[in-house]
Amino acid sequence: MLDKLPKRLHGNAKAALHEIMRAETRKAAQQAAARFETAYEVKCPKTVASLRGDEAELLAFFDFPAGTGST
Repeated sequence: MLDKLPKRLHGNAKAALHEIMRAETRKAAQQAAARFETAYEVKCPKTVASLRGDEAELLAFFDFPAGTGST
């Protein structure tokens, strides 16, 4: 994602993307993604379009909660 943004936005955008990745629940991740979209859709529409297009893959982690696998 960061490669689609101007360097001057990398710091804040990286923090916002980490908020999505580190969310405790799918709902929290979706809310963080919505905040990212709101913050960057005017400045960087291609980045937001990429996030929207890849959201299912990005949040697939939540389909496999920790501790449910067999060992």
